[in-house]
Amino acid sequence: MKKIIFSLLVVSSLITISGCTNTNETVTDDLELWYKKPASSWVEALPVGNGRIGGMVYGDFKKELIQLNEESLWAGSQINNNNPEALSKLPEVQQAIFKNQFKKALELSDKYLLGTPPQVRSYQPLANVYINFNTGGNPEFYRRSLILNTGIAKTEYTIDGNKIIQEIFVSAPQDVMVVTINSDKTIGQKRKEESGSDAL
Repeated sequence: MKKIIFSLLVVSSLITISGCTNTNETVTDDLELWYKKPASSWVEALPVGNGRIGGMVYGDFKKELIQLNEESLWAGSQINNNNPEALSKLPEVQQAIFKNQFKKALELSDKYLLGTPPQVRSYQPLANVYINFNTGGNPEFYRRSLILNTGIAKTEYTIDGNKIIQEIFVSAPQDVMVVTINSDKTIGQKRKEESGSDAL
């Protein structure tokens, strides 16, 4: 009898352990940041991007604002900031490292291996994109979120019984920003862009 009980306990334990360590299980819950009101400033907006195109999504239900960035837009004119002496000075830096002369190696690196000028110029906004929704009233069940494992910024709310869902993401393979707006009823919207200094 003791052997039977012991065997049942062992089998039960193995079933429990195998259930806890099943590596084939897929986590389906979305990881997300979510808020109950639109962003009031840039630091509260939700970022979307693919490494080249970026946007900050405010989630405003009356006048949505998406602030766009693109990787080639920097302050100032185009420059070649490669240090012309870098290649010739590299062996000297390497020798200093091999001889454990780290202070000398650092000084040489700062002088000859950094770009000219060594400072990074400021990144500039490309444009503000506004989407004006022709909806009246105040929203109910407002929620905006950033789904971290898909990169989708989502805004959803209901106005006068009309549920509206806006999703924004930037595709890496297609290299485009996508905005989708779905609603139970027809809504009107207008789009407006502001570029350059107006985007600030």
